[in-house]
Amino acid sequence: MWGRIATDKVHFGEGLHRKAFRTTVICGLLPLFDSGHSCVLKIHNTIAYGTKSNNDLIELNYKLAVQECQVQNTAREYACGFAAEGMLLDNFGDGPEVIPIYLIHRTANIIPYATVEEELIGDFVKYSVRDGRELNVGRKVSEAGQKCCTFQHWVYQRTDGNLLVTDMQGVGMKLTDIGIATCSKGYKGFKGNCYISFIEQFKALHQCNQYCNMMGLKSLKTSQQKPKRTGSVKTHLTHNQSRTQQRKYPLHQMQGLLLLLDHSAPRACSTIRSWLICTPTLLTCLCSISLDTLT
Repeated sequence: MWGRIATDKVHFGEGLHRKAFRTTVICGLLPLFDSGHSCVLKIHNTIAYGTKSNNDLIELNYKLAVQECQVQNTAREYACGFAAEGMLLDNFGDGPEVIPIYLIHRTANIIPYATVEEELIGDFVKYSVRDGRELNVGRKVSEAGQKCCTFQHWVYQRTDGNLLVTDMQGVGMKLTDIGIATCSKGYKGFKGNCYISFIEQFKALHQCNQYCNMMGLKSLKTSQQKPKRTGSVKTHLTHNQSRTQQRKYPLHQMQGLLLLLDHSAPRACSTIRSWLICTPTLLTCLCSISLDTLT
C-alpha cells in the first residue's frame, strides 16, 4: 500500500505524554484513508533525548508507540462487543466507538515512531468517571457520557474487575486517547498503560445509570446479586470474552522493512508504505517511509 501524506510542522495540541499534529492524506493509503482525509499524527514528548544512546531511545520510542496502538485497539475490541450486546436491547441505541490508531515509522526523524488516526471534528470532551458528565463543557449530562460510564462498568464486570478502560474522551460517541488499567499481574497476558489505582477510583466513584440497568450490570456499591435486565432482549447473545493478549513486535524484526525519510519544509511530505498486522485483539498499521526524495 503506497501513498503520500502532509504533516504540519507545528503541533496543534499537547497532552501529558504526546503532541498532536494535523496530517492530510494526499494520495493512496486505501482502504484506511481516502485522499484528502484529515488525520492526526501523535508523537511522545516524554522521552529524555540526550541522556541515552540513540539505539536505546529509538527502542523506547518504538515500545511506547506500539503500546499506544495495543491499548487503544484493545479498547476498540471491547467497545465493539459492548455495542453488539447493546444492539440486542430495545431502546439502547448505539454504543461508543473507539477509533483505531496505526503505527508509522519516520526514518529521518529524531522521534521516528508515531501513531496516526482520523481527525475527529467537533467539540472534544472528557467524560467524568463518576457519572459521565462532560467535564469541560459545564458538566452537561449526555447520552454519550452515560454510555461511556456503562461501557467502563461492562468491561470491569466482564473481566472480573481485572481490567478497566479509562480516560473516556472524544467527540460524541467517537473516542480516542483511551487508557487501560489492569491488575498488578495484568489480565490474560495483557498489561495496560495506567495505574491500578484507576480501577480502585472507578469502584469508589462510579454511579450506575439507566444504561447500566438495561445491561443488567451489578452495582459496585453493594454485594447484591446481578439484577435482571430492564431492556428487552431481541435475541440470545453468545459473546466470547475478548482475549486481550499483548503481542510484542521486536524492533530488530522491523529493520530492513522500515526505511527513513523526513522533510524540513513546514508541511513535511512523506511517501508511505503500509502493512497491516491483524490479530483478534489488535489492529496495527506499520508504515515505512520511502527513500524517494520529495520536492
